[in-house]
Amino acid sequence: MSRLHPRGIEPGSNGQALKTVSGVATWVADGSLPVFDVVAYGAVVDGTTDDTPAWQAAINAAAAAGGGRIISSKSGVSIIAGALQDTSGANAQLLLPAIDAVDSENISIVIEGGYPPPATFSVIGATPLPDNHLVLKSTLTSGSGGALLGGFGPAGTFQNFTNVDLTLRNVAFRMPSNPTHTALNLLKVVNVDLDHVVVDCGGYYVQGLTQPTTSTSYAIKLPDLNNGAHVRLGAVDVIGFYNGYLFNEHSQGEQVNAWGCNRAFVFAGGYH
Repeated sequence: MSRLHPRGIEPGSNGQALKTVSGVATWVADGSLPVFDVVAYGAVVDGTTDDTPAWQAAINAAAAAGGGRIISSKSGVSIIAGALQDTSGANAQLLLPAIDAVDSENISIVIEGGYPPPATFSVIGATPLPDNHLVLKSTLTSGSGGALLGGFGPAGTFQNFTNVDLTLRNVAFRMPSNPTHTALNLLKVVNVDLDHVVVDCGGYYVQGLTQPTTSTSYAIKLPDLNNGAHVRLGAVDVIGFYNGYLFNEHSQGEQVNAWGCNRAFVFAGGYH
């Protein structure tokens, strides 16, 4: 099944070639990462259907290909209702590949929407919740200590890191109001680059948020000490969490905002 390139380029133009990966056709431009469309893996993106299996299958296919860009040719809300996986490690609904941080070459995983999510948060009155961009919406409300998206290295890897260069771009991650879990647990991902990312709890009106009460919940946990020294945040907004960001060493931010959080920034420490 052929799909449009995420930027609207017709497949077969501009040097693209059709390639089949794990039985699914994907478009690959010369010298670029292969593109994996979650719609081709069964995602419905209708705000109701559980798209967890499709997202995990696309991530797994990108990992098997040695890296890839994971996109959705449909904009809108994609429900992530799956159970937590790898409870002794990443403990996330969606798992990044486990790549040995000593003995394996790192791979690039990109999760990307077609255009940036709106970041117009309100402190003066209720505002509509935008959902026309790409939104990964978790329904996880029971328990604590898990995450929507996370990664962890295989047994014996250096300090449990997975050797993944993760890029998140033009995408929103949505947790339930007063979240009990973390949205993005990137503590054990070796390198991270985030740009035009929003992490919310179902509301853009700051005074209208439910007061967050779970002290272990974070919007984003950034890579731990001894990471790969590339941790970049471009335009990133989080809203409605007990903790906005967990920073460790090598973290650089350009336009980093926290709205309606008990603690906007938590600085764990760093050697550099």
